[in-house]
Amino acid sequence: MATTYTVKPNQSLCDVIVQATGSLESGMQFCRDNNLSITMVPDAGIVYAVSDAVVALQDNSILQQFSQNGVTVGTLDATITPPPPHVYSRVLTIDHTQCGHADSVYFPVLVSVSDTSLKTIGNGGHVCSGDGSDILFFKDAGEVSKLNWEIELYDGTAGILIAWVLLPIVSCTTDTNFYMQYGDPGISSFEGGSAGSVWNSNYIAVYHLGSTLTADATAHGQDLNNVNSVTKVTGKIGDGAHFSSALFQSLLRDYVPGLPQGPAERSMTCWFQMAANQSQEFFGYGDNRGLGYYSRFAFYYTGSNVLCVEVSGASSSFPWVYDTNWHKMTAVLPAGATDLNQVLIYFDGVLQTVTMSPSSAILLTSNEQLALGQIPTYYLDTFFSGTLDEVRIMDKGISADWEITEYNNQNNPGDIGASGFITYGSEY
Repeated sequence: MATTYTVKPNQSLCDVIVQATGSLESGMQFCRDNNLSITMVPDAGIVYAVSDAVVALQDNSILQQFSQNGVTVGTLDATITPPPPHVYSRVLTIDHTQCGHADSVYFPVLVSVSDTSLKTIGNGGHVCSGDGSDILFFKDAGEVSKLNWEIELYDGTAGILIAWVLLPIVSCTTDTNFYMQYGDPGISSFEGGSAGSVWNSNYIAVYHLGSTLTADATAHGQDLNNVNSVTKVTGKIGDGAHFSSALFQSLLRDYVPGLPQGPAERSMTCWFQMAANQSQEFFGYGDNRGLGYYSRFAFYYTGSNVLCVEVSGASSSFPWVYDTNWHKMTAVLPAGATDLNQVLIYFDGVLQTVTMSPSSAILLTSNEQLALGQIPTYYLDTFFSGTLDEVRIMDKGISADWEITEYNNQNNPGDIGASGFITYGSEY
């Protein structure tokens, strides 16, 4: 019994690899073996049959028998050991001019790609595993030292990959290269590190709001509860969570260990897309005991073109003209800060000039509740209306250089090319 195989494109003479299922590429040439002249492969679409024992053509060798429509094209001594299957690679290059003025250390970089070569073999691509397990990331050109990575989404039918790769350093002075490999059928399980390994101990919670809407991507496992059926929709990066203020929808978790309390250093960020120009709360954490208790750290919108960070019953705000586009908002309390006027707010990667009311407020944040789509001690008419994505809380005050690097990386997640944050190199 014979099996149909796909000959992969862009292979040199005597380096032709045959793998299971599909049609052939035009313009390929098989090697000569023992003075047997092997013909050119005709136009794509003509199916070749190969005995089940035939797995590869490489280095002037054809294993056993290769035939077209039952006619033998060439044979070889079956005692030859099959060479390893071809593994495909690409260089990914981060543009240092988009990375601020200081290096970012242990930076989770987004790799968002739509590429036909990343389809599974059965769909005409080069990836062997249906869950993308054979898509690997390395820090060295020799592809020896694996990085840690997380696959948020892999669609082998469409060739879509969304992954987060932890880089030891992203340089602001020279371009940073790292390497992607795929196509090894010997890899059948995920090799990107343990669950949450992309997100170091400074990350208290990371919510992609993707396939599992309520899941925390860190090793802490701070999964949320879905209140009133928050729905999954297309987000800024992959999927996101859509909230209806009219339905009082939210994602909640009570008593989250590790959340920075009191005046402890912290950063908090999210992508948002508002659906209504009305007063509404985005997300935050803190005291949930009701009116009179304001020990929280949270984002909200006044309904009159002002965005705010609330701290202990006071607010730090900046003007913003309402629109329905995606935006990134980040609040940072640096180490050593103790009151509201030391909170830094970034909007779309840019540090904002803020108004504080009152001008000083002691930070007394607690951890009774973490909430998305509302903030603790909520009011029934101020639930969020729109979509949130990539909600994160850290116990570290990130720098302006980190923030602009993160914004540039995530702002156009499908923009992989010469003009993008990452240049996606040719397959080799």
